[in-house]
Amino acid sequence: MARRVHHRRGLAGPAVLARPRLGQSPRPDRPATDRLRTSRQLPPRCRHGHRLGDLRHPLDRGHVPRVRPAQGKKKPRPRRSFTPEFKAEIVELCRRGDRSVGQVAKDFDLTETAVRDWLRQAEVDAGKRDGLTSSEREELAQLRRENRRLREDVEILKRATAFFAKETR
Repeated sequence: MARRVHHRRGLAGPAVLARPRLGQSPRPDRPATDRLRTSRQLPPRCRHGHRLGDLRHPLDRGHVPRVRPAQGKKKPRPRRSFTPEFKAEIVELCRRGDRSVGQVAKDFDLTETAVRDWLRQAEVDAGKRDGLTSSEREELAQLRRENRRLREDVEILKRATAFFAKETR
């Protein structure tokens, strides 16, 4: 006869049956023996009743945490730089219209996004679309670098002034 399992949270449902006690037969139609359970009959279990190594209770002591392989995550492609001539050639291939942007990108092992960005930038440079031209972008990047360097110089001078003002007192 199977007995119900009492759990911390209350009585388990009638579908959950307890394991047989030591010396009881795991099957009621077979006679009980006085020998100890072997690992073949019932695997060792944790305090929650799960098989050891079953990993349903990862917080239980003695369980080995499951290491899941990365699913669907690709390694990011290293950043590559391309010459303006190469970009112009790719843009020209896309403008001809015999191949789609995706096909050109695939043929030259490029990302579709990069090719579309090159196309957009070429349209801006040609005056067909609003935005910053390539030369304006270069100038803006140079001015930002210079601005950052000047801010660092000012910060160093402020610290030096404070240091020497403290030293003269």
